[in-house]
Amino acid sequence: MVSKLIICIVHPEDVQDLVEVLNKAAFRVTRMSTSGGFLRRGNVSLLIGVQEEQVDEVMEIVRAHTHSRARKGWWARPGDHREDAAIVFVMDMEQTNLAYSDTP
Repeated sequence: MVSKLIICIVHPEDVQDLVEVLNKAAFRVTRMSTSGGFLRRGNVSLLIGVQEEQVDEVMEIVRAHTHSRARKGWWARPGDHREDAAIVFVMDMEQTNLAYSDTP
């Protein structure tokens, strides 16, 4: 089976509902507070490990439970701007099992 790693960057206001729905659908999620972009705005990055055939289901959940937002510009970019609902990366993942021991 081919495993995938989904990295999903979402707005903090969307993350609680999104994680609850993913968990109810039996997806395990690692949640990290992150920041990025020019203004270093806060966001949340989710790491979700799935099988290849589950990627579409996760993407549907993300689409249904994240929302784009309007944001006022600032001096360099005046006017209204849309923030994406989510940024999603899907990557192949090689599953490894690491064993740690106290002895050398």
